[in-house]
This record gives sequence, structure tokens and C-alpha cells, in this order.
Amino acid sequence: MKPLPHIYKAQLSGGAEGYAVVSVARIPEFRTAPPADFDGLGDVWSPNQFLMAAVETCFLFTLQAVARASKLPSGPWSSRTSEAHGLCPHLREAASAAEARSP
Repeated sequence: MKPLPHIYKAQLSGGAEGYAVVSVARIPEFRTAPPADFDGLGDVWSPNQFLMAAVETCFLFTLQAVARASKLPSGPWSSRTSEAHGLCPHLREAASAAEARSP
């Protein structure tokens, strides 16, 4: 691992509506758009899906790093499939939940 701090950069190009393009140095760019739930076409990755994918990949890569550092032999844990679910509640429900938690 390289010394901390690690700095990550991404560039986003887009217009008033429709697709946007995300680019990072030395990595192929990709298109993104709102999910179908937010009137997007649903044919490319959305920020919501990226968030769930980030949770899943962080979990897997952390497990790999811990196993490598611990010198664990391969086992049932070394090949896995997992799934993350995210919930976007109705705005009024989210606001009520936030108000209920406020001091």
C-alpha cells in the first residue's frame, strides 16, 4: 500500500439533462445517468448503483487485504458473491426520520 493520504480524482462532464460522462486518468471513461426511478433511461450505471457497488467492492477488497496480511489459506471465503440493497425513502419519510433523531 502506498503511504497515506490517498487522493482520488474524477471528472464529470454533462449538460442540463441526459447522460453524463465520468473520466479518470488512465481508466476508460463511462456514461452515467439518473436511474429509471428518477426518470432516467435505466440503461447505464446510475450514482445510486455506484454507491451500492462501492460498498460491496470495499467489503471484498478489505476482506482480501485482511486475508493476505493474515496469510490465510484459500477457503470457502475466498470466492464469494454478495449483494447490497439501498433504499431511497419518500422525502417526507426521510425528513420525519431526520426530525425524530434531531436533539
